[in-house]
Amino acid sequence: MTRQRLDVYLKTQHPNLSRGEIRALLSAGRVLLDGQPAKKGDQVGEGQEVVADLSPLPKAVEGRAQIAVGDDFFVYVDDNIIVVNKPAGMPSHPLVRGESGTALDAVVERFPEVATASDDAREGGLCHRLDNDTSGLLMFARNVATYERMREAFSNGEIKRTYVALVEGNIEAPLVLERPIAHHAKNQAKMMVVGDGVRRRGKPQKAITRVEPMWRSTLTLNPSPAEREREIACVGVEIEGGRRHQIRVHLAHAGHPLVGDTLYGGMAVDFVPAQALHAWKMTLPNGEKVEAPLPDWARER
Repeated sequence: MTRQRLDVYLKTQHPNLSRGEIRALLSAGRVLLDGQPAKKGDQVGEGQEVVADLSPLPKAVEGRAQIAVGDDFFVYVDDNIIVVNKPAGMPSHPLVRGESGTALDAVVERFPEVATASDDAREGGLCHRLDNDTSGLLMFARNVATYERMREAFSNGEIKRTYVALVEGNIEAPLVLERPIAHHAKNQAKMMVVGDGVRRRGKPQKAITRVEPMWRSTLTLNPSPAEREREIACVGVEIEGGRRHQIRVHLAHAGHPLVGDTLYGGMAVDFVPAQALHAWKMTLPNGEKVEAPLPDWARER
């Protein structure tokens, strides 16, 4: 026989298996090629031995911790996508093997097919990411075709998102922040705005952040023995590029760090449990608009 991709070969040999089931078998190490665990992209040819263990796979939810989520967690569900309202502090997906309590766990618990919507068992059908301490709208695909389509849509800016943030300082007029972003030269946990002659790691990436003021207020810190007042502003934010920490690093560089974002110089306050950043609105490729409830910190004070 002519050489062909292993997943295609398996489909011809086992036509009753779906593509998702074949991917799950490969991800679970249930397929051996010449005695070695095989991958989807492996090629198989004449004389090679393929052994597939077709015993029932555990359900996608087995081995995942039961996740308690609020009534407003599932914001939008149709036959192809799921959009959730991720709480601050919940990882989007496991960062290390065995990690639980993630948004992916909560989604797969109710919609097991999401676990096999991509070749990456760690991410499943996760179409994009939010930082652990960023709350708000997060999209998952329920099948491979939708996963691939939505990843492309996020990449080319077809899906519009609006964030809301609480920042330090007074913002009275719209801002457009356009400096490129790169990995910080010394701190692997941080990103940085790139300027002439500034050391960085990796290639700078284009990023545009548009900021629209919503309301302003003052915050009294340490009322005893001496009062200190800080100006704060709630802003709507739209981005082009979607770089890691883009909103956080752009606003901090502009002199307006997010309240609670101590990594980038923001002040810690009692009423914001983490950085004050929330993925608020999303416009889907079909034009439908999805919105998550505003967190308490975003309501005018």
